Amino acid sequence: MITIATGVPALDHKIAETFTESTILKTEDQLNTLHTPLVVWSYYLINGRNNAQKKERVRQWLVHFRQEKITSVFLCPYEDWIYELEKDGFTGLVPITNNNVPIKRLFNIIEDSLKQTEREATPQLIFTDDPTETKLEDTIQKTNVWAFWSAKPGMGVSTLTQSLAIELAKAGHKTLLIEWDTTYPSVPFTFGLADRTRCLEKWVMDVESGVNPRIQDYLLNKERWLSEHKDRGIRKAIQKLPDNFYVLAPSNEIKPWEPLTSKVGTIKKTLEDVKELGFSMVIVDVPSEVTHSATAVTFQKADHSFVVVDGKGSHAVLTKMAVDFIEKELGISFHLVLNRVDEGEVKNIQKGMDKHAVLHIPFDTSLGKRSLELNPSPGEEYRTVLIDFLRDEGFIQEPEKKRKWLGSKAMKKRKNKAEEKPNELAAFLKFSS
Repeated sequence: MITIATGVPALDHKIAETFTESTILKTEDQLNTLHTPLVVWSYYLINGRNNAQKKERVRQWLVHFRQEKITSVFLCPYEDWIYELEKDGFTGLVPITNNNVPIKRLFNIIEDSLKQTEREATPQLIFTDDPTETKLEDTIQKTNVWAFWSAKPGMGVSTLTQSLAIELAKAGHKTLLIEWDTTYPSVPFTFGLADRTRCLEKWVMDVESGVNPRIQDYLLNKERWLSEHKDRGIRKAIQKLPDNFYVLAPSNEIKPWEPLTSKVGTIKKTLEDVKELGFSMVIVDVPSEVTHSATAVTFQKADHSFVVVDGKGSHAVLTKMAVDFIEKELGISFHLVLNRVDEGEVKNIQKGMDKHAVLHIPFDTSLGKRSLELNPSPGEEYRTVLIDFLRDEGFIQEPEKKRKWLGSKAMKKRKNKAEEKPNELAAFLKFSS
């Protein structure tokens, strides 16, 4: 049984003469009502004011059919479209040249597609004389969602989330890093993981255009990137990324002067859908703007929310005001993370924030150089602090001897730096009073 929807009545009937168990649809809207495992459709059915709109609609439908496990045979008069769609992994594309439809080739593709559909519909069973029982508790894995935020950009949230995600993935945890910021995206440039179809803006656009996409089709990891891209300049850097590391982030083609707006419902759907994919950890880089559609929703959906504060007194005062407001309005509680704070000022900031820091990150002078090399791993001291934190939380294991030696060295160095340069601005603002 197939559905025919080419938008050309004569062609519809020609196909129906050969494939008699078929249904003919006359409008694009009817594609939402498909009940057959295969659809034959064409460019001429699609609505749009221009070719650019039609092209986007075609891509959306192809994604929809793939998600619904409907085999698609699509007739298209533009070879460049077919080239781009095949590059993105779509199949069943039939070219129309000078309004000439290759009927024989079309029918062969339809027949092959029907045979493939029948094979996939037949259950593949494996028989064994000694089946192994799997306990229910062994198959259920909770997805931990951690949200990281700062009251102003530039306090180190992106570096922290990226470093945490990398260390978790290295430790064997299937980890997803989500970056909501489309004005100043960091992920595509830090890791080199960028794709114009597997990206945040494409996901948001498809969800809000009425298509019912699968979020796993928009995630990117090194395996997918290496199989779909040939850029030798960054290939070695991509190969070094952990196997368990995935991202949902803006592409490197997004325009900062055209920020992406997304509905609150889309943010909720995103966070709910990723929980169904078996991730151990989802790390979310939350925009600093409190009014951003992703900010409040992410805090509400997260298992733990972290606020990052640096050593500037004015930043600490601003953060305290924002944290008090958010915690009161949303009924949540932030964990405090100190970044680039001299040891002598830790107590002052903790007192002003009325929170004890769960993580104190040292200043890493190597970050700039590492970013130019597409090396997402932080320096030794920075990484040691993260390892200690994740180890204490039960997510990672490191040799005890190595952990203590590196930890004491990092603390000593930070203390010396604090003695040389006290933070007078915090005292001036009476933040510690």
